[in-house]
Amino acid sequence: MVVDGYRELERMLREFGLRQLEELAWGWQGHGFGPAETAQWLTAGVGADEPQLAAALAAAEWTPAQAGRALRGGLTAVQAVRDHPDGARRARELRALAG
Repeated sequence: MVVDGYRELERMLREFGLRQLEELAWGWQGHGFGPAETAQWLTAGVGADEPQLAAALAAAEWTPAQAGRALRGGLTAVQAVRDHPDGARRARELRALAG
C-alpha cells in the first residue's frame, strides 16, 4: 500500500476511529517510521498505539507483509511478538525460524 504523505495517513487513522492523531503520528515518527511505513504496519495488524511493536519487528528484519502473514500455528508474527514479554527477542527468534 502506498501512502502519499501525512494527509493520507491521517485519513487512514480517522477511518480507524482514532482521535489523537498528532500524538500517534509523533510516536511512529519517534521510532523512525514515515507515513507510508506506518500505514503498512497498521495494515499488517500493528495497533496505532504500538509503534514499538513495529520497531521490534523491523529491527529483526521483518517486513510488514511478512509480519502480517500467518505462521505455523495460525498466529502472525505481529500477534506472537505482541503477546511475548520480551517482544524484541521474540521477533528475532521468529525471524531465525522463518528463515
